[in-house]
Amino acid sequence: MSFQTRQCFLYLARFPEDHIIDVFELKLLWIAEEFISEADEEDGIELLSLEGQVLRFRVHDLVRDLAIEKAMDHKVLGIFDSNKQHQNTIRSLQGQSRHAIYNGINEYLKLLGPNSDAYKFLRSLAITNRIVRPEVEVKMMYTRFKYLKVLDLSSAKNSYIIPEEIGDLILLKFLCLMGGSYGKVFVIPPSVGKLKRLQTISGSFTYKFPKEMCELKEIRGSGGEEEADYSCQSIANLKCLRTLRLSMGYFRSTIQPLGSCKHLKRVTLFGKMNDPKELSWLPDSVIDLTLGRTFFEKDPMPTLGSLSNLTALRLGDSYSGEKMVCSADAFLCLQYLTLNAHGKLEEFQVNEGALLSFFSN
Repeated sequence: MSFQTRQCFLYLARFPEDHIIDVFELKLLWIAEEFISEADEEDGIELLSLEGQVLRFRVHDLVRDLAIEKAMDHKVLGIFDSNKQHQNTIRSLQGQSRHAIYNGINEYLKLLGPNSDAYKFLRSLAITNRIVRPEVEVKMMYTRFKYLKVLDLSSAKNSYIIPEEIGDLILLKFLCLMGGSYGKVFVIPPSVGKLKRLQTISGSFTYKFPKEMCELKEIRGSGGEEEADYSCQSIANLKCLRTLRLSMGYFRSTIQPLGSCKHLKRVTLFGKMNDPKELSWLPDSVIDLTLGRTFFEKDPMPTLGSLSNLTALRLGDSYSGEKMVCSADAFLCLQYLTLNAHGKLEEFQVNEGALLSFFSN
C-alpha cells in the first residue's frame, strides 16, 4: 500500500461507528487534508474509482478497529473518547495535527485547557457526538482553534448557534456545520465571508447563506438555502463550485446561471419547480443529480436524459404524472437510478437504446 493510499485509508478512523460515508464528500475531505490533490481526483486514482458505482458506504467494525489502531500508531489521527480515558490520553493527542472526538467534547476542552500547545499544531477537528452545552462549547472551539483547516461538526447535533467567531478561522478549507432539529433554518453569519480559503461548506440541516458567500472564490462545495432575495446569478460567480444543494423555495428566478459553473459535478434541488426544461441549463459536467419534491407536471425524463455525463440520478416526489418515458439514446452514462414516493406513477417506459450503461453493469 502506497503512503498516499495508507493515509486515505487510515483517515476512515475519524468517522463514528456505523456512520454512512458519502464518497464525494470523503474526496473533498481528502483534498482538504492534502492527502490527495485535485489532479488526483480528476485522474481517478484507485481509491476514487468507487464513484459512479458506490455513492455511500459503511466501514466494517473490524476494519474500523484496525484503522483506529494504525491511525494512532502512524500519527495520522489522535482520538479522544471520554468513555475510554487513560493516563496517556493527553500524550496521545499532543503533536497530532488531527483530532477526532468520539465522546465528551467538554472533557476534551478541559483536558487541553485554555492555553494548550495542542491548539497550535491542530489542523483538523471532527466531533462525532452530541454537544451538551453548545452555547459555551461551540464558541470556545471557534475562539481556540485558530489554525484549523478542516472542521467537521456534522455529527455534533443539539446546537442552534453559528457564532460570528466562525469568521476568525481564516485558514479553513472544509467546514461541515451542525444543526439542532429538522424544520429549523440556521442562519450563517456574514463573517463567513472572511474565510477566503474555504473550499467546502455543508451540513445535514437547512442553512441560509449570506451574500458574503459570493466572495469565497475557492468554494467547491456548498449546501443549504440562500437568502430569499438572492438569485442563482450570485452562485454562478463561484467558478470552482463542484457540489451544490439548493432549496428551490428561495429561488423565483431561473437556474440558467448555473450553466456557467463548468466544474459543477453534484447537484441537489429540493422544492417546487414549474418546468423540467429548466434542468437543461445544468452544465454537462454534472454527473450526480438529486431532485426532491419538485412536483413537475410534465415528465422530466426527456430533459434529464440529455445530461450527457450523468451517472447517478435520484428522484423523490419529482413528478406528479402517471407515466415516465426514457427516450432512445437517453441516459447513456447512467449507472445508478432511484425513484421514490411517486404516488401517481403507473408506468416507467424505457425505449430501446436508453440506459445502455445501466443495463450493461
